[in-house]
Formats: sequence, C-alpha cells, structure tokens
Amino acid sequence: MDRRGFIAASAVAAVSPMPGIDKLAGIDALAQQASRQYIELRRYHLLPGPKQRAFNTFLGEAAVPAMNRAGVSKVGAFTMVYGQNAPSLLLVLAHPTLESVVTLRDRLAGDAE
Repeated sequence: MDRRGFIAASAVAAVSPMPGIDKLAGIDALAQQASRQYIELRRYHLLPGPKQRAFNTFLGEAAVPAMNRAGVSKVGAFTMVYGQNAPSLLLVLAHPTLESVVTLRDRLAGDAE
C-alpha cells in the first residue's frame, strides 16, 4: 500500500462508526470509578560539584522518605545531565488528592523525623 492509499484508508476508518460502541460505555463507567492521581512536577536547577551530591543524598535519605510518610507513595527522580538546563533534577510526585498537593509542604514541615 502506498502512502496516499494509507492516508485515505486512515481517513475513512477515522470517520466510520465503530462496531461495539455499547462496550465503550462500560469502559467509561469503569474509568469514572477509578481513583484519580494528581501529578506534581518539581524541577531543581543545580550547580555541579559537592553541593549537587549533597542535595542528591538529602533527597534519597531524607526528603523522599518524608514524602512517603506524608502520603505521597510514588516519587520519581530523574537527573538531567546534558541540555540547556543541565544539571538539574526532576521530581515527579503522584498525589492521591488535590488536598495532598496543597498541604504537602506543611506536612513535611511537621514531620518529626
């Protein structure tokens, strides 16, 4: 099949009615019952050297465990080594509720450990 034939077939498939559309109503109902997560993205611009290593140690040993205790169970940390904003660190936090997003700073400040 050449490119023009593929594009024409794709256009026809996109506008044609889908068989089994009633099944999708059940999928929508399941999606609405599923719990939501709210994703927070934090970017830290770092300077190379010993302070960068100290910050990474702080995150691994203190900050991420404190976030876990505060109810943020999924935390992803990604280091950008090359690029315009390098070095920098990206934290991806998965919150169960919007209230968790707003009150995380206060809960971390109140953590005794």
